[in-house]
Amino acid sequence: MALLEGETSDRVALLEKALQVSVPGLGVSGSFPVVFEKRPPAPGREKRYALPSGDVVLVADDYHPHVSVVESFEPAASGAPALHFVLQAPMATQEQWLVADDPQRSHLDLGMVSFGFHAAASEAQVGELLAHSEGANHLSFVSAPDGRLHFAAADASGAVEKGAVEPGQPVRPAGRRWA
Repeated sequence: MALLEGETSDRVALLEKALQVSVPGLGVSGSFPVVFEKRPPAPGREKRYALPSGDVVLVADDYHPHVSVVESFEPAASGAPALHFVLQAPMATQEQWLVADDPQRSHLDLGMVSFGFHAAASEAQVGELLAHSEGANHLSFVSAPDGRLHFAAADASGAVEKGAVEPGQPVRPAGRRWA
């Protein structure tokens, strides 16, 4: 995606289209080049792709060219906690969800600043997780067992500030507005 300073976009141009597949728990993944526009899969005309393990076959049974993916999270009695935050800057606003302790969704690196989200199993672990510095310009969030949310922010000098997060209120470590 090519952008000039101050521009935004929700479109990515791919030179070659591909299906990216991973099967959690089995450690199986694969990538398959596809051209569905000319002869799309449809009921009775499914396309099959064998993953490298040989035990899993991906079946494409339909194709919709203009679908957009919308992800949402709902309150639940169990499962990993999720954190929604909005980063507001003069030139752009970035909304993101982080999922605690999910290897792919618990961290976000935006270049000049990065974010992490972890869930603590005990009050002692809250302190341990907040003490673990992940580098300059990093903002870590830790969900405590009682549901409270804490943060630790490391600035470019390595100084770390810790505090509590109030839902719906900005986090302003060291007088700077972060998220």
